[in-house]
Amino acid sequence: MRSFNYVRGAAISVVAAGPVFALALVASASPGQLPSFAELGSPAIALPFILLLSVIWGVLIATIPVLAGGLAMAWLGNRFTVIRRPSIWALAGAATAMPLPLPFGYFSIPELLLPFAVTGAICALIVRYGTGWDDESV
Repeated sequence: MRSFNYVRGAAISVVAAGPVFALALVASASPGQLPSFAELGSPAIALPFILLLSVIWGVLIATIPVLAGGLAMAWLGNRFTVIRRPSIWALAGAATAMPLPLPFGYFSIPELLLPFAVTGAICALIVRYGTGWDDESV
């Protein structure tokens, strides 16, 4: 029986989820929506603090979706080698992350859809590249 291991990629993805989302949120926002670093203090102090907080929140929020999604995709990739393609993992990650703001009523705000989609795709790709199968074919 073939087996797979996705834990290394999932662990890295869980830690990276918060900073990836924070950076995607900043990249998708218009300049008028962002607070200036003058309001936050020195950029050398504010940015690492923001990224550290995003790691903590990202781990809390992303652990279950990343572990469940990674397990599902690795299991499917174990059965169907076409599922192992990175493009399929990125599409699956984006598709599963985009509806996350829906219960909070933020689905109609386009500035939030892109960061969720980008974060889902990047996290899925991180898990994919950390996943190994016994018969590496793709």
